[in-house]
Amino acid sequence: MSPLLAPDQAQIERELDKLLSSNADARVLGMRSPTHRGWPEFIDRGGRHFRVAWCASELELRERLDEVDANGSEGMVLLTPLDPTSLGGDITARLPRGRLAQSDRWTVLRNAFRVRDVDPRMRGQRWLADLLIDRHLLDDQIGALVRREALIHPRLIGSPRGRLLRGSGNETQQN
Repeated sequence: MSPLLAPDQAQIERELDKLLSSNADARVLGMRSPTHRGWPEFIDRGGRHFRVAWCASELELRERLDEVDANGSEGMVLLTPLDPTSLGGDITARLPRGRLAQSDRWTVLRNAFRVRDVDPRMRGQRWLADLLIDRHLLDDQIGALVRREALIHPRLIGSPRGRLLRGSGNETQQN
């Protein structure tokens, strides 16, 4: 999982807002993050106080969930690198909708390449977002190409030698 997918404070706040709009009494938000970032210790949303906790193991997740149960007024945002499918049922049962929230890949790419929007035809192409994130196409030359062409043209294919094929597939741009 790419470090680009680690949520920032704004993404955590958006997830909290979504959670609180659907359940004003929610006390726990679980989010997947490949790396630990410099998050604040607390986030206030909807008149509530949420502690932000990094949990690198299932044991840490369980301990933090027990803290939430012991302290009825404070909420908790749990951030973990663990794969959601490997979490125990006792953990997922205590998370909203029984799952970990994740950063939106297209939002990550929009921010990374400093673009306002992505061509709607590309939204269903999750593999493309994964490809761009996994290959870290963020240097200036490739970033400019992606900003100018890839987010307009729905057919972008990365080759192992670093070539980007775009448009009809006949034009090739070398790095």
